[in-house]
Amino acid sequence: MNDNARPELVNAKIKKVVLSHITDENTLKNLVPEIFLHPMAKWRLYSEFENGVNTGGFIKYVRMFGILGMIILIIACINFMNLSTARSEKRAKEVGVRKAVGSERKQLISQFLSESMLIAVLSLVLAVGLVAMALPFFNKLTDKDMGLPLESPVFWGILIAFTAFTGVLAGSYPAFYLSSFHPVQVLKGNLRAGRGGSSLRRILVVLQFSSAVVLMIGTLVVYKQIRLGKDRPIGYNNKGLITVNLSNDLQKNFETLRQELLSSGAAISVCKSSSPPSRIYNNNSGWEWPDSKPLDKTISFTTMATSYDYTKTLGIRMVAGRDFSRDFSDSNSVMLNQAAVKRMGLKDPVGTPLKWNDHNMVVVGVVPDIQMESPFRAVSPLTIVFSKYWAGFVDVRINPGMPVSRAIGLMKSWLAIWRRSSRHWQYLFPVWGFSRWRPSRLNNV
Repeated sequence: MNDNARPELVNAKIKKVVLSHITDENTLKNLVPEIFLHPMAKWRLYSEFENGVNTGGFIKYVRMFGILGMIILIIACINFMNLSTARSEKRAKEVGVRKAVGSERKQLISQFLSESMLIAVLSLVLAVGLVAMALPFFNKLTDKDMGLPLESPVFWGILIAFTAFTGVLAGSYPAFYLSSFHPVQVLKGNLRAGRGGSSLRRILVVLQFSSAVVLMIGTLVVYKQIRLGKDRPIGYNNKGLITVNLSNDLQKNFETLRQELLSSGAAISVCKSSSPPSRIYNNNSGWEWPDSKPLDKTISFTTMATSYDYTKTLGIRMVAGRDFSRDFSDSNSVMLNQAAVKRMGLKDPVGTPLKWNDHNMVVVGVVPDIQMESPFRAVSPLTIVFSKYWAGFVDVRINPGMPVSRAIGLMKSWLAIWRRSSRHWQYLFPVWGFSRWRPSRLNNV
């Protein structure tokens, strides 16, 4: 955008750009596309949309952790209040003497609040020190590069505001409670310390333990959700499966490379695909099926292109039909996952004619729902088409009868031959760990 351009005015101008180029009346009855700007600064936290309206994104996790932090902070403040009021006997005579010599209640309140603020400031210094010491280990664990923005005034402003809030919150009740003692009763020894605030302390204790119970239940729920995602079937066998980035040289000589890997004994099956098993790289619309409506043509399906032996290499058990085979002419064939079959409403999918951008296709097989995204999201409808050229990766099933280090060493040597004739690096992606290794480091696997 130009420096003097205003986003709201640009949005108004581009809103109907797509709509103005649609001439199909049936499409216009069901679809009203609109274009709008979305600032790059919001791509990470505000990335989810519904009917053109932003519904959030990762910001919900930021808010969730912020709420959890506030709950823990409030529990700590309640602890401080309870300890201060329960030990009020040690401060009772001090309050009595100070009032007897002329101190006003507001002076005592200021004193106790100052003490609470001092403890909060000391806690802040300790917290910043602990975070600074723990950050290197945290960055190493999470593969991040986070740091404390100590030069940022906003950072210090937020820290000071939270410290002041914590100090006032934790010290308010003890300050008002201790400053309310009558000097005569205190000096005569008639004050039964701690009894006056027992009711409020009981309320605070109940609130504290209730919050702790809620946090523990939440922890168990999160743990169960993580276990559910971890143990969720992924639809293929990721043990001993490696994906190699496919360069132009490997593309031209794929059959030679496949034969060499198989004859060397390092692999038992090799195929090509347009994306790794753990990624979605392509989404396409334009699909039509029996009884589909004009609006259905705009539905986006995950699309993958593969060559022969895809299900064999990935260890996928066919739900129905067959994989692409050298015994057939599969240039117009397509495989669907169960989610796509459900989305299209097909009762007997194998043999069903489809259209993709007015190109006739036929369903030859159905695969299970392969988990290619987060295990906490529903599996997207998947269409798998046959192509010898629309592929950017080589999937290799390592020979289970050969040590992994030896199999990868053999693969590395063959890839190095092709790499010497190409400027492109070759990357190996072990699917079981979603890591990326350069060939020079493969001997350390």
